Amino acid sequence: MFSQNFMTYSAIASTAILAAIAYKPLQKLYVGITFFSKSYIVDNFRSVSKLEHPYNIAYCTDNTSTFIGTGSDLPDHLTVNFKNQTYNLKNWLKDHWTTGLVILKIESLTEARLVHESYYLGNSYDTKTISWSVGKSVTSALVGIAISEGKIGSIDDLVTTYIPELKGSAYDDVKIVNLLQMTSGVRFNENYDSILSDINTMAFKIGMGYDLIEYIRTLSKRAEPGTSHNYISIDTQVLGMVLKSALGEKHTLSSYLEKKIWTRIGCESDCYWLTDNKGTELAFGTLNATTRDYARFGWLYLNKGVSPLDGSRVVDEKWINDSVLLNDANPSYLRPNYPDKIGYGYQWWIPGSEDKPTESSTDYMAIGVYNQFVYVDPVSKIVIARNSANPNYNEQYDAVTESNSGETQAVEAFRAIAKYYTKKNDQINNC
Repeated sequence: MFSQNFMTYSAIASTAILAAIAYKPLQKLYVGITFFSKSYIVDNFRSVSKLEHPYNIAYCTDNTSTFIGTGSDLPDHLTVNFKNQTYNLKNWLKDHWTTGLVILKIESLTEARLVHESYYLGNSYDTKTISWSVGKSVTSALVGIAISEGKIGSIDDLVTTYIPELKGSAYDDVKIVNLLQMTSGVRFNENYDSILSDINTMAFKIGMGYDLIEYIRTLSKRAEPGTSHNYISIDTQVLGMVLKSALGEKHTLSSYLEKKIWTRIGCESDCYWLTDNKGTELAFGTLNATTRDYARFGWLYLNKGVSPLDGSRVVDEKWINDSVLLNDANPSYLRPNYPDKIGYGYQWWIPGSEDKPTESSTDYMAIGVYNQFVYVDPVSKIVIARNSANPNYNEQYDAVTESNSGETQAVEAFRAIAKYYTKKNDQINNC
């Protein structure tokens, strides 16, 4: 989320991704053009499934992991400090068009205290909102599960082992780990402002029902796999295709999500996953779920893959650790200077340490465009899920540092929240 390639979903992008897959093209063309305008963005982000976009469903059950307490209001005095400026947290949340905020203090594997919950701009606890690239982290979790079950052999397997149609393409010698780290070396322009960019071309191809494999075969090499990080959504889409191939015809990605995660961690609402016209999930980030359920997904990761519902193993612990760790064993990881950039794991973002800015921290995040987050801090045992519909996202981009202040500020906001509730919890326990 930290380069100009993915700084904004423009009217062109919305037309490509949303209008192109429409059942009623003219009506959806209008929706696409206006999708991210200030007048419509909030409602559209919570209504994608109602706009006749095709989707699959990961169903929940009545077996729900519950939260302790009902949450209290955020303190008026809590502030966010960023680059020698101080912001009042409540004002900062409103200024960035927050629509939902859930803060959990994890007290045990199966107990989480709801220390705060708030909704804005017409959203509520049962509102499903689109996650954008937060969904990439969910796709990563499903791949980890498939590996532990033996459906996928290893992250070192070649993409073409599962998608032989890509032999001879730019993905010919790309490994699954390269997809996870976005180090495929495939040339792909993710500039949503250009009608001729690859991301818009891909979206039109998907929407018009063209064979995506044939489109992927037209892409060329930019670099050798594993040598440099380049954030491109096509890598996650291919990752989803690898997973789908490994699962076979009996499973969609949504049904696998339902069976392996959604029902296992006790989500309280169904999850909608947008698809192309053929029913193939758009793995690069189109999940629609409640803020509470996004928080439950973060709780699963804070638990190192153990279910918040019943304490059973859902995701392999090593997969969790490898997904959110930057180290010398993975030299292709991006390790830029914090706070202007943030490192990348297996479809997760890892900020720099507060004490040693050029080193990775222990906290990590799933990040979606327009300020969607799932923040996990294993030290303070705080999980934060935040949804937004921020039409000013583009204005927060800094071309010099190649960063988005709404996202880099969020790191400090979440850390301030974690410190506050950790201190408050310690005071309660010492009484």
